[in-house]
Amino acid sequence: MSATYIGYADGLLTETSYSVSRDGVAKYIEKIVAKVGSSYTAPSIGDAKTIDSQSLSVVNVSISAQSGNFTEYSIQYEGRASGSTAPTATTVVQSSLTGATGEEPIASNYNFIVSHDNSNSIVEFSGGAVTQGNASTTGGALFSTDGEFIGFTKYAKRNLFGVQSYLNPNISFSRSFTTQTRPDLSAVGKIMSGTSGFPTLQTGKNWLCASITYRKQGTTYSVTQEFRASDRNGWNTYIYGPAVSVPSAT
Repeated sequence: MSATYIGYADGLLTETSYSVSRDGVAKYIEKIVAKVGSSYTAPSIGDAKTIDSQSLSVVNVSISAQSGNFTEYSIQYEGRASGSTAPTATTVVQSSLTGATGEEPIASNYNFIVSHDNSNSIVEFSGGAVTQGNASTTGGALFSTDGEFIGFTKYAKRNLFGVQSYLNPNISFSRSFTTQTRPDLSAVGKIMSGTSGFPTLQTGKNWLCASITYRKQGTTYSVTQEFRASDRNGWNTYIYGPAVSVPSAT
């Protein structure tokens, strides 16, 4: 004998939940069960629904098979919460500064050819430069006839033979915030100017915008901007172009 499912023709609402985050994002989730083959059709991403006089939009729909020839639809709506709990201004959530080291070619060292910190450059400390093809038992740094550094010879002084790279200290700065304005990504890969509020760097160093990531929740964007400090020569404008304004944090 077949069973009759009363109330399932258009889907049965089985569970709901509602929450508002500190950023003023309202989230409403409803679960609907419908019999396979019924007339129920799940909403699409972007469809609107009014919940407690607030217009929320579908941001996620998940479908799963249930026992008894039923299908469960989990539908998530998000939007800007109304009332005094919804902030209207940008919220700066976090800023952080990290230091690390990255491996760089030894020839890119600040003191490789000309010393800026000591009486001798690295090439001079190694025993001096020698051009490829010229026999020498004194030169420690071997260069091609075009002037390209090849490597340190076995005659290199101060244990430089075989050295190809060095650990270069670098600093990264990030800031995370929420805003109701869609972030502009045009600053990624550009040198920054007017870095008010950024950590102070040594003279000659500057900042490069390494990345901007964001996630939209209702009408609110959660944004993270990451910046990387240069060495003492600054970021090369021939590679990264002229400096541009720091991306907005509002």
